[in-house]
Amino acid sequence: MIALTHHWIHRLGYAGLIPFVTLTLIIWVWPALSWPGEVLLAYGALIFCFVGAIHFGFGIADERMTPGGIIWSIMPVAMATPMLLAPPALGLPLVAAGLVLAWTLDQTLFETILPPWYRNLRDRLTAGAVLALMVGWLGVM
Repeated sequence: MIALTHHWIHRLGYAGLIPFVTLTLIIWVWPALSWPGEVLLAYGALIFCFVGAIHFGFGIADERMTPGGIIWSIMPVAMATPMLLAPPALGLPLVAAGLVLAWTLDQTLFETILPPWYRNLRDRLTAGAVLALMVGWLGVM
């Protein structure tokens, strides 16, 4: 059962990169449109919040999660709110930085709690999301 769960988590995780790539391509193909940058910003901020919420779930499922991990789980929501109020030229690199911060915490402070397969998946998903956000940012500049 666990292998099946991991299989679906990987598939859905990679599918989550599709909007990043699609919106970034639209930004570059149709540079006069403003909405793709705004939607990319919103989607990136939502993913940032989702990544934080995973810690809340681990806190429910695993008693090793520290109070700091639970507190961290809600921080992306607080951080994403001002990011969403910014124009894409400012918000996109902020969301990218937030995803890098979340990844860094997962790879250092929470490495004994988060399973290795998840941390490896996060490596690839974070790299793809941050790359798309930064290429999208260059397109809205």
